[in-house]
Formats: sequence, C-alpha cells, structure tokens
Amino acid sequence: MNILIIDNETRLIPQLVSLLEIHKIFVVKADLLKDDDTKNIDLIILSGGYKFSILKSQDTFYKKEIEIIRTTKIPVIGICAGFELMVVAYGGELVRNENKFVGIYELSIIKNNRIFGDHQSYQVYKSHYWSVKTLSDDFIICATTSTGIDVVKHKTKQQYGLQFHPELERVKTNGYLIFEQILKQIFYPKS
Repeated sequence: MNILIIDNETRLIPQLVSLLEIHKIFVVKADLLKDDDTKNIDLIILSGGYKFSILKSQDTFYKKEIEIIRTTKIPVIGICAGFELMVVAYGGELVRNENKFVGIYELSIIKNNRIFGDHQSYQVYKSHYWSVKTLSDDFIICATTSTGIDVVKHKTKQQYGLQFHPELERVKTNGYLIFEQILKQIFYPKS
C-alpha cells in the first residue's frame, strides 16, 4: 500500500516508518504539501510535531493539511499533533496544559471498537502540552487517559486520531497494537 506521512516537524519519522515496513512510504513536510501529493495514496498519516503551534499556524503552516483532512476520501490517522490538527479541522478546540504530559499512561476504552482487538487494557506513551477542550460531533470518543481524550474515530470517514505515540516505547507499551489494528481495519476491513 502507498502511505503518505505528512511531517509536522517531528523527529520521529524513522520510528513511525518502522511501524509501516511492508508498505511504500512517502514523506512530505506539511508546509510543502501539494494536491498532487495525495494521488495514488491509500492512507495518510499526520505525524506528531513540536515546532509550530497549531492554533497560531492553522492559516499558514498547517493550512493545506487542514484542507486535506476536511476534504479527503483517503483514510487518515493522526498522531499527537496530527490528532490535534484533526480536532481543529472539524471545529473542535484545544487547551494548552500548564505542564507537559510525558510518560506511560493507562488507556481506558470508552467505546468498544475493533481497533482494540482482544485487549482489555493498553499502556500508551504520551508527550504533549495540548489536550482537547471540545470535540466536534463528527467524532466518536473511543478511549481516554487521565489526561483527556486519546482515541477518536470520525463517524462517517475512515479517520482515526491518537493523542499518544504508538511509534515510541514499544517494549514498555502496547499502544502500537491499536495502530496495527487501525491499519487492518483500513486495508483489510473484513478480516
């Protein structure tokens, strides 16, 4: 499958690519994104990022990415800042936390979904300042942690948002299994 990773200035592209080893990967920086970049793509992944504030840069650095989130028919997975971009793209609001959430957190499943497989509990790695203040009605909340909303699914599109980092701390956590289940749902929905 052809996967486009939109790089939101993350340092974690190699770790993210390691989750996608059997696929053909294309990486494009968010500010260099063009319409042609999504042609012949089977999945778009919105990476994490730390360099630009989503709230201050949604009309500049992230403008094209937000447009793609809203209009694409291609499945999308947003990770950390990518998740936050999805929230903002559909009219939700973010709030900056006083302290950065960093570390391993217990994930609580709110809405059962095939992406959780047979597991009843997940440990996920998080590293972010921002949390969801309000979420649009376009999304279903699937799971939370003590820091807020962590997994969402769009109600009518194949779009998933993960506030945590499935590409990090894979020995100590199992959030990557959710990522793998999302890939299965997108590429092999009947299995």
